Amino acid sequence: MAKKKNVIYTGLRIVLGLLVNLVIVIILIQGFTYSFNFAYKVFADTAYKPGVTDKVTVTILADSSSKDIIEQVYDSGVIEDKYVFMVKTYLEGYYKNMKPNTYELSPSMTNSQILQLLTGQTQTE
Repeated sequence: MAKKKNVIYTGLRIVLGLLVNLVIVIILIQGFTYSFNFAYKVFADTAYKPGVTDKVTVTILADSSSKDIIEQVYDSGVIEDKYVFMVKTYLEGYYKNMKPNTYELSPSMTNSQILQLLTGQTQTE
């Protein structure tokens, strides 16, 4: 009887160990997938809604920080993810050069196009 009980506990330990390992693998896969998608959005430079011709007016005030500007652009619906935009802004050094002005932005613009416009590197059409 003790031997049978020991076999059951051993079997349950093996099954529980496999379930824990499976959960860990699923969490790792989800983490890698999220990380890849985030990095792709930062470096691929794609538009949020390609082909959309709507324009949104965004006014940047003189005392706005780069974080405030990013939040304002995100709230206007021009970019998909403010954290992707923030990382791109800091990685490419745009955060130091954003200029106060009124801008016409569109969801069909890439993050780089928006950042170049906000820093005065390109002119509005």
